[in-house]
Amino acid sequence: KSADEMVELYVDLVTRYPQIVGIIDPFTVQDRYGWSTLAERLSDKCYLIGEENYKKPHDVLAEPISVIHSGGLLCIQHTTTVSCVLDVCKQLQDNGKCVVISASRGETSDTCLADIAVAVGARFVKFGGLQRGECTSKYNRLIEIEELLSENGKLSVYEEYEFPSILPIAEEEPEADGDTNEICDEIGE
Repeated sequence: KSADEMVELYVDLVTRYPQIVGIIDPFTVQDRYGWSTLAERLSDKCYLIGEENYKKPHDVLAEPISVIHSGGLLCIQHTTTVSCVLDVCKQLQDNGKCVVISASRGETSDTCLADIAVAVGARFVKFGGLQRGECTSKYNRLIEIEELLSENGKLSVYEEYEFPSILPIAEEEPEADGDTNEICDEIGE
């Protein structure tokens, strides 16, 4: 399907199912037109989250992301440092983007990602299905953290989703050459 057809599909899904609050990687990193068009149509209705853009969080600090998105999914890998994750999360949040923390494939039952997600104020987590023990342990840790925060009166609840407007920046039209107009006039005669 073309980018325009995919945009219409996403718009239809979000319209029919308003419970959809985020779409992850609706287009390839290179499809700036698709991202921009989708942002124009849906950025006020759901999060448009880039995952492929953030495969290596340390690269994000070196080179800004070029696609229009309202959040970034950080896949925490064994080579990613905590300080790098914190820096990327701060960069995202300082630019009005939401943070999604994700486990990598082949993950262990280590629950530190749940702690990191809470510490950075991640809007969402992506730990996998509950049928796998290494995933369940992370969700259980989130429940433990919720209970601890609640006991200490520090639990805050998001009231409603506020989707940031991420409309694309209009590109300047190239100025027409005077010769081009003269040639067109001659052809029309």
